[in-house]
Amino acid sequence: MKIGFFRLSALCVAVALTAGAVLLTGCKSSRKAVVAESAASQSAPVVASSAEIPADAAALINASRSRADGWQTLRLPVSVSLSAPASLSASATLEMVNGRTIDLSVKLLGFEVASGHIEADTVTVIVKPAHSYVRESISHMLGGAAVSVADLQAMLLGAVVDPTPLVARGVQVTAAAEPDGTRFLALMTADMNLGLGFRFPAGRDLLDLMTVASAKGFQGEIDFADYTAVKGGNGLEMPGLISFNGEQMARGRKVAGQIKANVGRAKLNDRINSKPVNIPADYRKVDLSSLLKSF
Repeated sequence: MKIGFFRLSALCVAVALTAGAVLLTGCKSSRKAVVAESAASQSAPVVASSAEIPADAAALINASRSRADGWQTLRLPVSVSLSAPASLSASATLEMVNGRTIDLSVKLLGFEVASGHIEADTVTVIVKPAHSYVRESISHMLGGAAVSVADLQAMLLGAVVDPTPLVARGVQVTAAAEPDGTRFLALMTADMNLGLGFRFPAGRDLLDLMTVASAKGFQGEIDFADYTAVKGGNGLEMPGLISFNGEQMARGRKVAGQIKANVGRAKLNDRINSKPVNIPADYRKVDLSSLLKSF
C-alpha cells in the first residue's frame, strides 16, 4: 500500500506541475550556479502600441510586466495540492532564474518524489516512484502559442504574457474596461483556435483571473489571490494563492488544484545552485494524456 500511495502521490504532483504550465504551459542539460546580478540587468519587455496592439492594451501590458520585474533569482517554499483528478497535497521548493529557468522540487515525508524543470521551450517532469518522466514543449501544450519561460514566471508573479511573438503569428490583442474600473485584456488567434483572457481589478496592475480556451476543447482558468510584498523586492508583490482548474471537454478529464506560496520566506537575488536534469536510463517517457489516464 505504501508503494501505491507514493506512486499515486507523485503522479498527482506531476499533473499539477504540467497542468500549471499548460494553464499558466539530450536528457541532460548542463546548468551552472547562478549568482545574483544587479536587478537593473533584467529589464521588463517594452510593448509598443501598433495596429496590432492598441495603445490601451500596450499601456496595461507594460504596467503589468514592469511591476513583476527587477529581480535576478527567486526562491521560496510552496505547497501544491490537487482536488482532481485525485486529492493530494505536498510541499515543494520553487526556484526561478529571471528569463531562464523554473525549477520545482516536490517532497513527501521528506523524500523527493517529483521534480519539474522548465527551460527554453521545454517542460520536464520526473516522477521517481513511477520511474517515468514527461517532456513536452510549452508551445505544444498551448497549441503552438509562443509562450516563454519569462511569460510563465510573469504569470507566477501575477503579470501577463508578452504578446509580441504571438502577434507575429496572427494573434489579435484587445483591451476593455468596465464602469467599475475592472480592466480586461484578450489575446485571440485569427482562426479562433486559442484564446487567452486576463482580468485586472480596479486600480491594480495585478491579475486576479486568467482564462484559457482552445478549439480542441480545452477550457481552464487560473485565479490569483492573497498578494503579498516580497521582502527586499522594491515593491514587488506576488500572489500567495494560485488556483487552477481545467477540463478537456470531449474526454471529460479535469485537473484542479492550488499552489500556495509562502511569500514571507521568499529569497531574492540569492545564489541558486541548479543541478543538471538527469533522467535514469530505465525511466519511461510518457505524455501528459497518458499521465492523466493513470488515475
